[in-house]
Amino acid sequence: MKQHTVKKGDTLGSIAGLYYSNPSLYLRIYKANPFLQGRSTGDLANEDLVYPSEILTIPEVDTLQAAELLGETSDLQIEIDGEIFRGWSGVTVDLSFDLIADSFAIAVAYNSVEPYKNILKRFQYQAIRIIFQENTMLTGIIPIIEITSGDDSTSIILKGYSKTGVLGDCDLPPNQYPRKFDGLSFLQIATQLCDPFGIKVFVSDSAAEQAAVIYPEISIGETEKIGAFLIKIAKDRSIVLSNTPGGDLFINRLVKGAEEVLSIEKPTNPERKNTAVYDGTKLFSDYFLVSSGDEENDPSNSVFRFPIKAYRPKVLKQDQASKQNQGNKVENEAKKALAAAEVINSSVPSWLDNNDDVLVPGKVFSIKDPSLQIDESERHVIRTVKLISSASGGRQASFTGVLEVAVVPA
Repeated sequence: MKQHTVKKGDTLGSIAGLYYSNPSLYLRIYKANPFLQGRSTGDLANEDLVYPSEILTIPEVDTLQAAELLGETSDLQIEIDGEIFRGWSGVTVDLSFDLIADSFAIAVAYNSVEPYKNILKRFQYQAIRIIFQENTMLTGIIPIIEITSGDDSTSIILKGYSKTGVLGDCDLPPNQYPRKFDGLSFLQIATQLCDPFGIKVFVSDSAAEQAAVIYPEISIGETEKIGAFLIKIAKDRSIVLSNTPGGDLFINRLVKGAEEVLSIEKPTNPERKNTAVYDGTKLFSDYFLVSSGDEENDPSNSVFRFPIKAYRPKVLKQDQASKQNQGNKVENEAKKALAAAEVINSSVPSWLDNNDDVLVPGKVFSIKDPSLQIDESERHVIRTVKLISSASGGRQASFTGVLEVAVVPA
């Protein structure tokens, strides 16, 4: 227990902010000092409930109590080792439709390193469940706890991944090589490899047929990670691997014509942004074909437009290129871009779609944005989603979309 001598201007809220970096923890101090409980007239956190020179007992923060941090009405909960906690200063959840494991980062702010040692260290390697509006978003483990110090405070960051993340870290014991799976289906192979980790395997209706096809001969390579091996052979069946909210392996196959959950047009809300990217480069509206001609009237200095509808054009530069050759290059690049699929990045100030469901990978949204040269509405599949929650309760979903035809098998 610590002690605090009250100074002029102190309130229980300001004292809680001093010791816990969280004024909403004032009830801890109030309950630890019984002589205060007869003085309350209303606003415990801010009223003149304490007087200069009084000595208060300041209890250690030995746990994070939900009701004292954000209140019972919070729709975002963190369950660690079976206990529910709220009050984190930031929560980020990264989801993907074609990665075996999703990831998360959770921050809590304190003004010293000691709470980390006494409280949060015990969370390392514990099971975690992230719950939003009473629905499980992610089930995993916490392998990493980091401390980051700023000018005024210390933040502790808990990082981890869904249960299936261990598949990406582990290979088979040396005494089990070579491990052959001749005459087994993908579902049977995945089940054998996941079972030792307590991970179940689920299959969508759309992927059931492909997951049941037998491999005549197949084996996992020496030192090959289990996750990498499963991803490799899944591609042979045009299926994708991800994980369920419960942390188990999910075998899926996207189907064409899924219902759209968002319709996005050129944003007028400053909180919403759209960009288009190809091969890591932002795409622009026109092709600028530049040659090295020095004559002012040299036609090779002209700027040409090539209306390619396959993807958003980007800036191309090539010296001493003829109009015909440059045109062929543009057409070829357009075909390549269509095969690889453009990436549309968008963000919305909510975790929910138009149906009030959480935005998750695999759902379809339509986009129409003339600034990206998308004049007609296009269907994109959400590939990744980053869900962000701040200490103030603000929510944002940033997601990437790829053309439906690029990820839905023919």
